[in-house]
Amino acid sequence: MLTREQIFDRVWGFDSGSATTAVDVYMHLLRKKLAARNADNLLRTVRGIGYMLMGEPYVH
Repeated sequence: MLTREQIFDRVWGFDSGSATTAVDVYMHLLRKKLAARNADNLLRTVRGIGYMLMGEPYVH
């Protein structure tokens, strides 16, 4: 599990002018891409903390 702040720091950097809410926007877009492959259940939101990847994707 990674906190929203950890993801933000690793992608945009601490000195970025963006807000940590950018993480939420990109997680939403990532979920849409995963949903197209029926894998949107792999990305979980941990309310008030951050995000977690779950298990292995199902490939058929």
